[in-house]
Amino acid sequence: MNAIFALLGAIAGFSSGVRNGIEGQVLSILFALICLIYAIYRKRVFPYLGAFVLLLGIGLFYRFYSPTLGRVETYGVVIKTGANYFVLRSFGSSYYVYSAGHGYQLGDVLALSGKVQAFRMTTYESQFDFASYLEGLGVKAEIASTSMRGILIFPLRIGVYARQYVASFDKETGALLQALLFGRKDYSSSLISSASSLNLLFILSSSGVLYSFALRLFQKGLEERLSERQSAWATLVLGALLLFLNMEKIGLWRAFLMRLTSALDGKKKLSYFTKLGLVPLILIAVFPYNAISSALWIGGGLSLTRYLFSSFLKDEFNKKLPIYLKGYAFVQIFLFPLTLTSGNVHLLSLLYGPILLPFVGAFAFVGLIGLLGVPVQGFLGGFASFLSAMFSFFEKADVSLALPEFPSWVVFALYCLLLLGFFLHEAGLVKINAIMALGVMSVMMVSLLPAGYIGLEAIYFVNVGQGDCTLVYDHGTAVMIDTGGVVGMDIAKQTLIPYLRKKRIYHLDALIITHPDYDHYGGRDSLVRHFEVRRVVEEADLFPLDIGRVHIQNHNIYGGDGANDRSLVLDFTAMGKRVFVMGDAPSEIEKKIIQEGKDLNADIVKVGHHGSSTSTSDAWLEATSPDIAVISCGRKNSYGHPNKDVLERLEKHHIAIRRTDLEGTVEYSRLSL
Repeated sequence: MNAIFALLGAIAGFSSGVRNGIEGQVLSILFALICLIYAIYRKRVFPYLGAFVLLLGIGLFYRFYSPTLGRVETYGVVIKTGANYFVLRSFGSSYYVYSAGHGYQLGDVLALSGKVQAFRMTTYESQFDFASYLEGLGVKAEIASTSMRGILIFPLRIGVYARQYVASFDKETGALLQALLFGRKDYSSSLISSASSLNLLFILSSSGVLYSFALRLFQKGLEERLSERQSAWATLVLGALLLFLNMEKIGLWRAFLMRLTSALDGKKKLSYFTKLGLVPLILIAVFPYNAISSALWIGGGLSLTRYLFSSFLKDEFNKKLPIYLKGYAFVQIFLFPLTLTSGNVHLLSLLYGPILLPFVGAFAFVGLIGLLGVPVQGFLGGFASFLSAMFSFFEKADVSLALPEFPSWVVFALYCLLLLGFFLHEAGLVKINAIMALGVMSVMMVSLLPAGYIGLEAIYFVNVGQGDCTLVYDHGTAVMIDTGGVVGMDIAKQTLIPYLRKKRIYHLDALIITHPDYDHYGGRDSLVRHFEVRRVVEEADLFPLDIGRVHIQNHNIYGGDGANDRSLVLDFTAMGKRVFVMGDAPSEIEKKIIQEGKDLNADIVKVGHHGSSTSTSDAWLEATSPDIAVISCGRKNSYGHPNKDVLERLEKHHIAIRRTDLEGTVEYSRLSL
């Protein structure tokens, strides 16, 4: 048990040291206190505190250490790769390096020269937080590289071979193989998209959970013909091959090392708890940031919980159920808190998963055979079409419950309470445990009620990348101005609807489109189709418009030849602040509005045309005199938005600048009667 408590101390210590922000620090301290109380109860304080203090010091060092900015020449090892980037670990620092089609892989040693700058990145609202993911790898800066060269490049290029193998198939088959064998997902694939919408994407992922499950089934089959020791070593060979294809997956490393220690421990000197603590400690020693890796603590927590509940899985009343069904149900229950971050609970996923899992496993196995040189292209193509049809059918038959999205800290808190529940149960404090469980369930049930925020006034400038979207909420009335739009992506289903649910908004009283440019209206049709939109307004002659307490007027009554000339220029008051949303109106329209001689004094201006030089003239800034200018644009967009001259104008007029490409969604809110 000492290894388990040392592991708990290492996770609690590093998390407490490295986390930024009040929420992260509070939860880390809560986790540390829960574990400390349990360590005192089990008389394991020394291993816990020893690991805690050591990793706390390392975490504090990483937290306050800042890499030197400016020109640099450095050496490092690649620790993470993507199609268009890699992460370089160099002398205590991790750097993000953008490099399209780089071809590097884990373990390559490189020499880079370039400019180091602070790392800032936002993603589309309600989608995967790539910046936080990289922060979990210790990334604080990025290198705009001018040159790079390999110092030690491994001759066997898994990435190159994987791309060549996947390219020999059609898109859908290749996307499925890429997800199952190489841990990379192509979200433009209809099959991957269907799995994602069903919250079953983990079935198509090379995760530690599925890796362990597959190896367990493989070993069970071998034990019919081989001895236990022979089947264990044969399974390790297969495990090593799969691991080699997914070397960056920490969950696979944990599962493989657990099997390796079991195989080496022929005389069974190490207990299961010792191995469960020792293996993650090895991974943390190799790279301390593994201590806060979700793949490590979810995989380890699942293994521990499954071990503690093994008697239930073997109970008499469910012996008739196949072991994989019981295992799958257990995994789903354990992972349920994570589904709360998606905004949807799919009520039939427990049925779909067990049906799909054997087919997916068989496909992965045949794909692995093909990787070894056996010609299986034709068979896999047909198999992929069959799987695609199954996922598509289940997606159409799906029954889901729309819920507000829970922030990640709530999920972490739930797992902390689950851990506390185990400790209380072991201590015999059953009544306290029951009261705590009842309290948590009651709070959860109340929080799940589909009720908006009473008395809330808010303005949200939603991050939709290179596009525009503004959401106004006033005492239950919700108005959206523009939707954004991205080619190859359903911005409504993947960004807008999840964001609305997170804000507990279940209908739009009005959707206003400023003008027919795709980056302003591209999500309109899908939003109307998949969400309750009570009114769509696109014509200038429908203004002024009163929606609830929100009064909206349009200042562009002039029109013109181009779509931008006809863009609505909207003016409304929310939270006691006057706001202008400029659409893509050019400076010629601004000039005509000024010439009317009306009072244009504003508090917030949504800068026209994403900060383009064609809008936001000096005259307009003098006429509106805003305190805040909000610019909605995509990170490193090809248009060069926002324009340097526009930024200089805003600074000259002493106007605070907020940018969605740097900050993400810009939010203002208050409670009022």
